[in-house]
Amino acid sequence: MTKKVQNSFSGMLDLQGIGNGQCDAFFNMQDNIVTIIPLTNECRKYAHILSYNDGTNEKDNWLYGFSEDGCSIAFLQKTHLHSTLSSPVDMGTSRFSTPIIIKSSRPDNKDLSTFDAIEFRGGIVDLLYNPDLAVRNDYKNNCIVFNDKSDYTYSFAAEVAGERFQITYSIDVSEVCLEVGKVPDLRNAIHSIVRFDLEDKKPLKDIEKYYSYAMNLFQFCSGQLNVGFEIRLYQKEFYNGERIANPSPILVNFIDGFEDYANDKLDITKVIRFRYLGEKISVLFKNLSETESGGVDNSSNEIHNLCKELMEKIDETEYDSDLKKRAKGIVGQLKHPTIKMIIFCFYSSYEKGLRQITERIEHIKLGISKSYSPDAFKQKISHFVDIRNKVAHVGILWNDGIEIYLHLKILIYFSILNRSNYSLEESTSIISYLFGRFF
Repeated sequence: MTKKVQNSFSGMLDLQGIGNGQCDAFFNMQDNIVTIIPLTNECRKYAHILSYNDGTNEKDNWLYGFSEDGCSIAFLQKTHLHSTLSSPVDMGTSRFSTPIIIKSSRPDNKDLSTFDAIEFRGGIVDLLYNPDLAVRNDYKNNCIVFNDKSDYTYSFAAEVAGERFQITYSIDVSEVCLEVGKVPDLRNAIHSIVRFDLEDKKPLKDIEKYYSYAMNLFQFCSGQLNVGFEIRLYQKEFYNGERIANPSPILVNFIDGFEDYANDKLDITKVIRFRYLGEKISVLFKNLSETESGGVDNSSNEIHNLCKELMEKIDETEYDSDLKKRAKGIVGQLKHPTIKMIIFCFYSSYEKGLRQITERIEHIKLGISKSYSPDAFKQKISHFVDIRNKVAHVGILWNDGIEIYLHLKILIYFSILNRSNYSLEESTSIISYLFGRFF
């Protein structure tokens, strides 16, 4: 049976942070709106304090409690409480919108304030790593056979912003349920996962950080922003001094406010699958998580090195000092590259790989794709930059620069993969899986 946080449930809440499993308020959660009814005068007064709208309550605050089915729960409160009037008796009711809902998967008194591992499963992850790899058809015996977990599990060490952790991508078959007289629902029970095993216990606030790390990788591999997946947390559990191999998951509902439609638009032939990235995936993951420059810094370094060489050449000439000074002034302007200069640099560096993807000879002959000379392409770049430059002053004025939008996106992918130690040939092969169908 698939484990998910319900859209609606009720329970008891420890609003004041009393601890020791004690609660002082009743709550009802509908979608992501939490309504609170204090059960004591002290709790009512505290809820009133949290309702002050002076900015002091606009900070992360985790509220803990229990749902009506006995499971531990936690809500992230980022804004002040909104007081609501109730009649005929004022019960001190208030509410807030929570972006993260956490719930244990079974009745317990679990401390949800920390976690040891975070897992992203299903949705876009199923497209990036095919869950079919976990099973195979045994035609001889007319049955389905589960492959050994080691056959489809891969791990690598990752480091982001000085923090080290282990990343594993695999397939989870633990929720396959065999019931008498029913066909197992393999499609909904088997999902691919990406898991971060952390060196130390992490506070709940770090969920957002690891979510962004995973999202960066998934968006890169799918070429889409609106991707969806489930999130689960895990804590190390022990029994009689022995660590439990498969602890129960802690379920997470992360509401980012965006519709996750990309999973339905894509299939496994329209994404960069994890296995295509090979062993260098750890370097790629680091680059995607630590910078959003898209390779601009790399291009700026190339321009800076060029300026340095030109300055040295100018010094070696026999022209008078005044002329040299004026020449150095012109070169010095290049140290602050414009967006057009950076794109030109991208194009010069990755033109060969770009053409292999966007200008396939057989498609050009059929009129499916269009070929550009270097001068014509640079002219398109100038037109595209012109669209960008005029937005702030006269609004969007479209021109034929939009023809190369996907080309420019591909150049960014080349730059990111280059900084992740992929060769031009490797990058061309990887990128073609994502963009080849467009040309």
